[in-house]
Amino acid sequence: MKCNVVIFGSIDWSEHWQMHHQLATSLSQDGHKVLYVDNTGVRPPSISKDRSRIARKLKEIVASTYGFRAFDDSITILSPLLVPHPYNRLALAINSFTISAKIQNWLVNGGPAHAPVIVVTFLPTPLIYQLCKKIDPNVLVYYCANDMAGENPSKAPLIPWEKAFFKESDQVLTISAELTHRAKKSDACVREVSPGLDDKFLRIDPDVLREPDDLVPIPHPRIGYIGALASATDVFDVELFLYVVRINKHLNFVMIGPAYGDISCLLAEENIFVLGPKPHEVIASYLAFIDVALIPYRVNRFTNSVNACKLNEYLYFGLPVVSTPFAEACRIDAAHSGLIYLADSSDAFSAAIRRALSEVGNIFLSQARNGYAVSTSWSSKYASIRKILDFHLERSLQVQRSTRLVSFDFIPRLKRRRRSVFVAMLTCFSAYWLIFVSPLIPVLAYALAPRDPLGQPEILLVLTGDGAGSYYNESFLNRAQDVLEVYRRRQTIRVIISTARQRMISEVSVLRSYLIDRGIPAAKISVLTPNARNTWQHIESIHAALPASYSGSLALLSSPLHARRAAAMLRKMSPRATFVTAPAVLDTPRTPLQWWPTWTDIRVTTYELAAYAYAMLRGRV
Repeated sequence: MKCNVVIFGSIDWSEHWQMHHQLATSLSQDGHKVLYVDNTGVRPPSISKDRSRIARKLKEIVASTYGFRAFDDSITILSPLLVPHPYNRLALAINSFTISAKIQNWLVNGGPAHAPVIVVTFLPTPLIYQLCKKIDPNVLVYYCANDMAGENPSKAPLIPWEKAFFKESDQVLTISAELTHRAKKSDACVREVSPGLDDKFLRIDPDVLREPDDLVPIPHPRIGYIGALASATDVFDVELFLYVVRINKHLNFVMIGPAYGDISCLLAEENIFVLGPKPHEVIASYLAFIDVALIPYRVNRFTNSVNACKLNEYLYFGLPVVSTPFAEACRIDAAHSGLIYLADSSDAFSAAIRRALSEVGNIFLSQARNGYAVSTSWSSKYASIRKILDFHLERSLQVQRSTRLVSFDFIPRLKRRRRSVFVAMLTCFSAYWLIFVSPLIPVLAYALAPRDPLGQPEILLVLTGDGAGSYYNESFLNRAQDVLEVYRRRQTIRVIISTARQRMISEVSVLRSYLIDRGIPAAKISVLTPNARNTWQHIESIHAALPASYSGSLALLSSPLHARRAAAMLRKMSPRATFVTAPAVLDTPRTPLQWWPTWTDIRVTTYELAAYAYAMLRGRV
């Protein structure tokens, strides 16, 4: 079912935006119309820290049409102009009124008419909470992509709103075990879906990538970092990084990402090369030409809740990764030892880089890292998300349908369903008549039973003990009469009796004694009792017991519905020119026109047909 999807997120140069972009793109590729509402603010802006973001925001608004701009045919981006005070009641009322009007206008004119609405929010703000109430979606999903409050006091007001989203969302998705644990404290419906490797990486051949021009002048060894650059942040550990840079002057540190605040301390180092932000499409070209990748995160509440998308991208190119021991890195190291190097101090981090450089070119480790990254592909992650959305959407639509029904509409609905009830009853009756009344089953049994001419066999192979689950099985008595009839016609024949099913009373022993008593010399009768669990193993044992140089013909006697399969298996297995016949036996069906088959006839015929079809699929006949 095609839906209108509203996503609240943040367009930014960050791995979080990459995850937002993956979800929006995948939903649009499934045929849904997507409205992506750009960052509505989680804190008041700061002129000193957010100049570049404010400039970008204003530029996007000017270039848009009333805040809307097309990303592609199925995705529309809304960059709303709002009052930048996310917790002020007056600002909240103004922003809620203006943005909800724009969203409602898009729902009416931009997406499929009267289609269900799904809202996915990555931001648990009071504004988005109010917008969700006004939109009243069929499905509300809160995608908890990081610890929004973290250790930053300016974001502490988000905590009660996040708890509200935990309780009121139809589904909460998280990206790490830490976030899952926190969400479950609120009795939320939680599912952990970590970020996945972007599928476009899987289509990249590293051997055909061209080295970027701004990377060419930088000599090896190259130590790479992709991410935001800042001198004061609760994520990037600038003190650790600078220490490592200064004691490893022979190494060249390549940094790719946007700068926030003053990064002059990074630019002052001669062996640091700041290349600035790059489009995600070209990141692969840089990763293919560096030697070691870094994740120098501070270890705190915020980073222990993140799942670094960059880690999967590093590993896809087989790069050795040196990381501080934040929670997700520790989890991966515990489950896949040797893929990454963990270091909990500046000296240990520096030593880990040197160890990582020593194993550059190790094909085994590179392939292991690549294999792990491929297993985390976004397509597999999105398949889980799609199932979750479909489940909640169907449940929502069922609730809507049930609320529209009134108590007195039972008779009209029953009349509308009368035709389908009649068709169902007719189908059941027809199936019963075909199976339990008509000669369909006897016709199939008649066609399945072999009737080969006896010929001039040198060996008579008798299979007994198969085809029944209890001891009371008189078929071996029929096989005794069949053996006597064959011996009467060809007294030079040698008899081999075999059973793979052991009973309290040995059928093969009783059968052998009976045949000797009726005049067949004991020297001409051999008995096999292989330990076999099925017909294929039974025939393998018989084939192994035949004389090594034997290339003559033999006749096979078994229950009439089992004999065709057993003979076909023996023909398939034998590498010699053995000719196997399966003549008619005492209980071979004489006519197909038998009405009212018994339950035993139905069960045995159905089983043998299914077994023969399975043997054909396995190439055993």
